[in-house]
Amino acid sequence: MRRTYLILSIILGFLSQGCFQDYTVEERIVVSGRLIASAQKQDVAFSFDNVSTFPVLKSRVSAWTTTNPKIEVSEFQRLPILAVPGSHFEMWGVSATNQISFGKFQAAQGELVSFVNGVTGPSKCETTPTGKICTFTKTDPSSPIFSDLDRIQITIESSGDGDLVQNGSIVLSGFIINQNPGDVEALSFPVSFSQNNITATAALTLRADDAQDGLVELNLTGFPFLDNKFAFQLWSADFVNGFVSCGIFNVQNGVIVDVDTNQPKGSNLFACGVDLGKRSSMVISLEPTFSGNSSGIFDFRPYSASYTPFDADATVKPVAQNVRVSVAGRARDRTLTDVQGKFTVLAGGVGDTYLVIRGLEFQPEFRPIRVIQGSNIGGQNINLVPKPKGEALFHFFERDFAAPVTSVNVSGSFALFPLSLNDSGVNGDAIAGDRVWSVLSKGVSAGTITYNYQINGKTNLNDPHAEKLGSGSSRPTMLIK
Repeated sequence: MRRTYLILSIILGFLSQGCFQDYTVEERIVVSGRLIASAQKQDVAFSFDNVSTFPVLKSRVSAWTTTNPKIEVSEFQRLPILAVPGSHFEMWGVSATNQISFGKFQAAQGELVSFVNGVTGPSKCETTPTGKICTFTKTDPSSPIFSDLDRIQITIESSGDGDLVQNGSIVLSGFIINQNPGDVEALSFPVSFSQNNITATAALTLRADDAQDGLVELNLTGFPFLDNKFAFQLWSADFVNGFVSCGIFNVQNGVIVDVDTNQPKGSNLFACGVDLGKRSSMVISLEPTFSGNSSGIFDFRPYSASYTPFDADATVKPVAQNVRVSVAGRARDRTLTDVQGKFTVLAGGVGDTYLVIRGLEFQPEFRPIRVIQGSNIGGQNINLVPKPKGEALFHFFERDFAAPVTSVNVSGSFALFPLSLNDSGVNGDAIAGDRVWSVLSKGVSAGTITYNYQINGKTNLNDPHAEKLGSGSSRPTMLIK
C-alpha cells in the first residue's frame, strides 16, 4: 500500500510541474513544390530623360479676340526631325469645342518656315530689338473668331494634308494664361510622365534562352495613357546595326494595351525578331500614329536601358539538386531538393513568412507563403536562375530576429565589406517594406566568401539560410561565380 501511495505521489508531482508540455507535439505543415532551373537572367531598369527628349516652345498671343489674332514664337528648342517627306507642323488655337489653324510650317536651319501646298516658303521669323520673333496668323483670314480659344497647340500632320482640321499628333500644348497682355505658358509635350512627383518607371527582364529567340519582358509602373495620337514603341537598339522594333503599345490603368483597340495585350512579353543576347540596349520611344508616319524610330526617346550581352554558356541550366529550402523564422525547418528539384519541408508556426532558397549554382531566391495550421501548402514551383558572374546578393529576413529591426549590415571576407542592407526597394531589394532586407554587390572576385550579419548595429548573427551553414564559431559561406 505504501508503495502505491509513493507512485501516486510521484505522478502528482510531475503533473503539478506541467510535465505534459514536454510531450506536446507541434503540428507541422507540409510545404512542397519544385525548383525549376532557368537560363541566366538580367533585370535592368530604364533611365528616364525628360530634359533632352522633348521640345520646348515659348510664345505669346496678341490681338487675340480681334479679326487678326497672332501667335508670336520667341523661342523654340529640339523640335523633332520629320522623316517623311511632306510631313509638317501646324500651329493651332483651340478650345474644347473649336479650333483655328494658324499655319503649316517646318523647321529648317534654325528658322520656322511656312509650308503651303507641299512647298517650303519664306521664314516666319524676323529679328527684333528684343530677339527673334516668329509670327503666325490665321491660315484662313475669313475663319470665324472664337473667344473661347484657351490654348495653343502644335501638331504633326501627314504629307498631303491640305485641310484646316486637326488630324495629326499633338506634339506641343500650352494654355493661354491671360489674353491681355497675351501670356502663354511654355508649350510642352501634353502628357506628363510624373504624377504626385513620382516619375513613371520601366524595367526589362531578359532570360538568356528567350533573348536568343528575340523575346523580352517589359514591366511598367505609373505609365500614362497617350491620348494625343502618340503611342509607345519598344526597340532593340544597336548603334552599329540600328534599331529593331519589338512592338507598339499604349498603357491604360497600368495595363499594356493594343494601340487600335485599347484592349489588354495579354502579356508583357515582346518579340523583337533578333537575337537580343548579342545586343546591349533597349529604348522606349513615343511615336506619332497619324496616317503615313515613318516606320523608323521617332526623336522622342525618353526611356533607355543598357545591359550586358550574354555569354555563350548563358543558356546552360544547372541541375536543381541539393538546393536548400528553408522557412524564414524557422530556419531549422529545412530540406534539400532531390534530383528532380522537388522538395518537401515541414513548417512549424503560423502566419506570413517566406520559403528561402539557397544553392551553390543559383541566385538567392525567396517566395512568400502563409502558414495556416491544418492546411498544407503545395504546388510551390519556383524558377531559379544561375548566379551572374561577380555578383553577391544578400537577403536578411526580419522573421529570423526576435526584436524590431532598424538596420542590417553584412561583413565578411571580401574587400567591399561591410555593406548596408535596405528594405527600400533599391540596390538589390525587390520590394520596399516587405521586411526582407537586401543588398547587391557587383564586381566581386570569384571564389568562396564568408560573411555574417550585424543587426541594429550590435547583434551579430550568422545567416541561418546560407548555401553552406557555419558551425560553432565559423561563418557561413557563399560561392561567387
